[in-house]
Amino acid sequence: MLVGSGSEGSGSSIALVDVALGDDKSTVAQAWLNGFASPGGSGAPFLITVSPGVPVKPFALFVPKVRIGTRDHFEATHGPAHAGVALGILDAVRTGVVPSMWQSGPF
Repeated sequence: MLVGSGSEGSGSSIALVDVALGDDKSTVAQAWLNGFASPGGSGAPFLITVSPGVPVKPFALFVPKVRIGTRDHFEATHGPAHAGVALGILDAVRTGVVPSMWQSGPF
C-alpha cells in the first residue's frame, strides 16, 4: 500500500489531499468500495477522470473532506481541485512513482 498527503494554500483557500493506493484485495480496496457506497456529511465521493467518462488509472476516488456549502466551493472542488489531482496521478504514473502493477487498475 502507498499512502501520501499534501496541502496548498491557507484559510478558506486551503486544499488538502490524502492519497492511498493498493491492489484490489487490499484494505485500500475495501475502503474505496465503502467510500463509494456510503457518502459522509462532507459530500459524495466521485471518480477522478482525465476527461468526461475517462477515469485515471489506477482508478482514484475523490472524497471531499470538507462539506461543500456554496456553489463556488462546489465548482472549485469539481473543477481545479479535481483536475489537479487527476494531473498529479498521471504524473505519478508517468514518472514511475506509482508501481507499474497499479497503472492499469483496478485501484
